Amino acid sequence: MKVIEFFGVPGSGKTTYSQRLIRQLKEKGNKVLIYGDYKQYNYKKLILKALTHRAGRSFCLHMLLLVFKNRLLTKADVLKRGIYCLSFIGFYLSNKGKGYIVMDEGVVQGAVSALYTYNKRPVDFRGLVKALSKLSGRYVFIDISPQEASSRISLRNTPGHGRLDDIGDVDERIGIITHQSENFRDFYNALTPQSKVKRIQQ
Repeated sequence: MKVIEFFGVPGSGKTTYSQRLIRQLKEKGNKVLIYGDYKQYNYKKLILKALTHRAGRSFCLHMLLLVFKNRLLTKADVLKRGIYCLSFIGFYLSNKGKGYIVMDEGVVQGAVSALYTYNKRPVDFRGLVKALSKLSGRYVFIDISPQEASSRISLRNTPGHGRLDDIGDVDERIGIITHQSENFRDFYNALTPQSKVKRIQQ
């Protein structure tokens, strides 16, 4: 199993980059699993699979600690997204040794997006990074300016695609993306010493 996750703010180009990599891997004869394959699995079974592994249990523990340490926008939403992340871990573990898994929406994207705070304090991601290190994944951080990301969201014009697509006020959207960018950079910096991570700056 070789897991490759792309992460970054909405509009950064995660899907574009991941699709390019998927094509390249398939052209070389590699088997590649993607988000669409994940959706075919039983959600509850994936969560149970994750909880049988130390990576899943450790991730769950550190996610709960962050929920109670920070003034998050909605704790219920964060917990829901945390469970969603656990199902990704279960998916990775269920396909161990079966080629590549390339995700433009995976554990890192879900966890960082969920941990959006009221008071905009920095979030300490070291515990989550330690948990994810047990999966031996590779990560690609796509770094983009909030203004450019907001512009791309406006251009794609897809209401309901994500939380930011439904915000019509450009200044409000840029403000949210700016704080999310800081969180993604903090996660990238926490990953750098321990994991295989690449940064694409646009």
